[in-house]
Amino acid sequence: MLRGFSTFADGDFSSQQLGQIYHADLANGLGNLVSRLTALGERGAYGRCCFPKVPPPPKGYADAVEHYAFGQALESLWTTVGRLNREIDAHRPWDWLKQKEKDKLNAHLDLWLGDLYGVGYWLQPFLPVTSQRLLDLLTREEISAFNSLFPRKP
Repeated sequence: MLRGFSTFADGDFSSQQLGQIYHADLANGLGNLVSRLTALGERGAYGRCCFPKVPPPPKGYADAVEHYAFGQALESLWTTVGRLNREIDAHRPWDWLKQKEKDKLNAHLDLWLGDLYGVGYWLQPFLPVTSQRLLDLLTREEISAFNSLFPRKP
């Protein structure tokens, strides 16, 4: 909800709008990204990821949080989510699996999973339980497929 409303102005809330945000941003955006990357990691036997304790925030995130512009902070995270989904679509890493190009897949997974970890880390103030689930998924001994971070609702 914070993404759709200003911290300092009145907002127009509706259940329909909340449902649209849930499906677009959470289920189809972040949830789909998590599902895709963890499935690729498992199918490609990626193994374990190594992440910095505190990843760098996305551009504009820190300034937005400092000024209580939570919608803008979340927008910076979803810009990363959108970029990652577009890169995956463009690169078609499932073809690398078929062609047994594991080095190429792993090089991209290093970057993509690192960026996803950053999203999970910086999402903590807004969705603490979901963030922890995501961070736990990404710091297991091995990446394994996970497809129900945000179940699609009718």
